[in-house]
Amino acid sequence: MTRPRRFALRNKTLQPDHSLCHPNAMRILIVGASGTVGRAIVEELGARHEIIRAGSKSGDVQIDLADPASIQKGVQAAGH
Repeated sequence: MTRPRRFALRNKTLQPDHSLCHPNAMRILIVGASGTVGRAIVEELGARHEIIRAGSKSGDVQIDLADPASIQKGVQAAGH
């Protein structure tokens, strides 16, 4: 099992380590990545893509799906 790459929040933008990326890798924001389905998605896609975990209380970025401003801020932090 390959562990998904982690990101660090620097200057309000997540900075990935591009040296580890697959040539056709995409940056994928997964909301609910700590849940049962989210963990499975992260495990499947993490070996080939840059994974950014999002959740209401944990993850690389915090997003409240009931708050449009929070969603916009989270997507911007993820490097939209």
